[in-house]
Amino acid sequence: MKNGYQPNRPSRMVNDAMRPVTHCVARLCDLMVRLPDDGDRKHRARLEKAHENARMIHRILIQIADSIGNLNRGAITSAQTYLHRLQRLFRNNQALMVGVPDRFLDHPQPTLDESIRRALQASIDFYRLDVLRTIQGAATDAFDAIPPAVYVAREACHAHAETVSMLFERSEQLHRALIDRLCRLSEVDDPKGQVRSAFGRTEAHLLKQHFNLNRLLEAAGHQQTSSIRLARNIYDALGHAEGAMIGKEGHYERTCQPFMDLVGARANELSHYNRPV
Repeated sequence: MKNGYQPNRPSRMVNDAMRPVTHCVARLCDLMVRLPDDGDRKHRARLEKAHENARMIHRILIQIADSIGNLNRGAITSAQTYLHRLQRLFRNNQALMVGVPDRFLDHPQPTLDESIRRALQASIDFYRLDVLRTIQGAATDAFDAIPPAVYVAREACHAHAETVSMLFERSEQLHRALIDRLCRLSEVDDPKGQVRSAFGRTEAHLLKQHFNLNRLLEAAGHQQTSSIRLARNIYDALGHAEGAMIGKEGHYERTCQPFMDLVGARANELSHYNRPV
């Protein structure tokens, strides 16, 4: 088990596989969800300030997505629209896990032959064994083979993914590999319809995963604080902004540097008075 593991502490979602904008927003959310709703007057004042900052960051992310959409109005293809939708669905699924303690991963479900860990692992297996292999076979002459690191053995995932953060780091790597290849393959002919099929299967999988995680978290008795609810809203807006950037992430990330500096400053404020729960 990873050093410092605390089963009752909200899981750390931020990971090294995230792109810069995503990483700084996820760090902020990780710190915010550790703020309990109760406390003395000083804590309540800090909590309200943190929540106001969170609402501001949510608004800015929506504005970023809408601004990019307006700039590209009339030039957005159906493939880009689908990629945007997949990215938002992916972040919505992550949002469900914000603030969930690691002990919930294997929470016993007497009436359900499933656990949250199994649901997350099933998503990893879906990316690794289904969609990515199909896409690689669709255009092996046009693009590089998928990096070997993406095809991590299932046994290795089970052995090392003790925490929510570690599971989501693997999922982040696989999802990014999928989106990158779908983005590139959508620009070439698809006579066999394999890329269109991959879009459909991925959307269906993400919708099913959202339903399953909701059901499992409800059965486990996971309670949301006001901070967790705000963090979930931020993740949804993050997926909206990321979806708008697909294909030109490097360009838009450079223009987002002032936003990342703002989020980093707010996260540093939180880290100074955050306390374990």
